[in-house]
Amino acid sequence: MKRILVAMGDIPPPHSDGLDILRTEMQVDVATHLLTEDELVQRIGSYNAVLLGAPRLTRRVLLAADNLELISRGGIGVDNIDIPTATEKGVVVTNVLDTLSKTVAEHTFMFILGITRDIVVGDRSVRTGRWKEFAKIGHHEIIGKTIGIIGFGGIGVAVADIARKGFEMKVLTNQNRHLRQERIESTGATVVSLDELLRQSDYVVLCVPLNSESERMIGERELALMKPGSYLINVARGKVVDQDALYRALSGKRIAGAALDVLTKQPPDPDDPLLKLDNVIFTPHDAAITLETGRYTSILIANSILDIFHGRKPSYPVNLLNPRVAEAYLRKVGPGA
Repeated sequence: MKRILVAMGDIPPPHSDGLDILRTEMQVDVATHLLTEDELVQRIGSYNAVLLGAPRLTRRVLLAADNLELISRGGIGVDNIDIPTATEKGVVVTNVLDTLSKTVAEHTFMFILGITRDIVVGDRSVRTGRWKEFAKIGHHEIIGKTIGIIGFGGIGVAVADIARKGFEMKVLTNQNRHLRQERIESTGATVVSLDELLRQSDYVVLCVPLNSESERMIGERELALMKPGSYLINVARGKVVDQDALYRALSGKRIAGAALDVLTKQPPDPDDPLLKLDNVIFTPHDAAITLETGRYTSILIANSILDIFHGRKPSYPVNLLNPRVAEAYLRKVGPGA
């Protein structure tokens, strides 16, 4: 019987319905904490598969993975997996696309409404007897404003749909080599340069994966291009933004505010200066985490893992990140093997 390590770290564990599917054919071990690199090196050698959340599968870890055949990432981002080393070792790597898109888009608009209407400050004023003071503060509405979406994959498209259909917003996205024409047409988005997007947008939403192109793509220069009354929304990865530059822009009121689901260091240090600002709201990297999405995704991933071990290519939205390795593996274990 094959063994799978479920290593989610500080991400909620897979739904029990997904784990039950895996247990029909596999020995399932669920790690109860965020495994360190040393712990992974010690443990990974006895497993055929890893269902991965937050822990990092570094080259050192993967070189110790003598029996590993499959890494199934329980989400979209794969910046915590050394995919070249996995490929070198013939380990199949998968992630899931689009299952989290509407969930993250919903969270994005919670952010947009919350930061525009100062919901956190308003709640605090009611609790501390400052009702009348807060009631005198004027707030903007988001109907008809301009939203610039950087990263126009599944999440970006879902954000664009809500923006246009729900709030009559003008949708911008930036020209780049990953942009698909059908997504532009389906959302009615206008394509502009990144600089123009930053200049025109009332809300700049980051939905990009973290890679060499996107790391620190929003820094001092980019923040200086944004409108004084605009907001930065980050539901991507913390390292997409130069956090020191963001602090300077926010503390100097060069932009109106920010809403951050992710930070450069997670969790942040208690004395992180961003935490002291009133024009920022935070969530603990949970934009994709809901009960409904958790159950659906867990079942989907569990079935895809069993499919792969039976030599069957998993169906969309499960995505093969090293397809040549995957095709060779499926041929080797498939019915005709």
